[in-house]
Amino acid sequence: MDLSTPARRLATGPARDAALVVVGLAVVLLGGDLLVGAAVRIARTAGVSEWVIGGTVVAAGTSTPEFAVSLVAVRQGSLGVSVGNVVGSSVFNVLGVLGLASLVTTLTVGPEALWSVAWLVALTVVVVAALWSGRRLSRVEGVALALSEVVRWALNLLRVVG
Repeated sequence: MDLSTPARRLATGPARDAALVVVGLAVVLLGGDLLVGAAVRIARTAGVSEWVIGGTVVAAGTSTPEFAVSLVAVRQGSLGVSVGNVVGSSVFNVLGVLGLASLVTTLTVGPEALWSVAWLVALTVVVVAALWSGRRLSRVEGVALALSEVVRWALNLLRVVG
């Protein structure tokens, strides 16, 4: 087979890579939308507050693509990309999204928001301090951080805090 044929170039070249990116992005966006929509409907039916829905269900659904990118980056040895993605998206979600929303309309939050933000700030300070010092996070520490978020979600959902 002649390698210069259009079919062969599409099967191995930049056009194929671009097509895979578009298809992958579409799958992630559609999956995230379906996940968030269904989970929000279930949570509202169960009487879960809007703040808890936003802080758990929507956060999980919108963070799934970032999580996937971070995992791929780690597997390929790009730890900086992974950390930058996680920290950058968290900072942007709090400052950028919240800031832009407050430009559109005045935002009012309840006391449950303060508890969640304090939790996020504390974890972010711990992680940034550990990484800034040149120290690497171990798997055990990674599991502990992930479990701390699961605990926060559970406490919010059970209405113990937040």
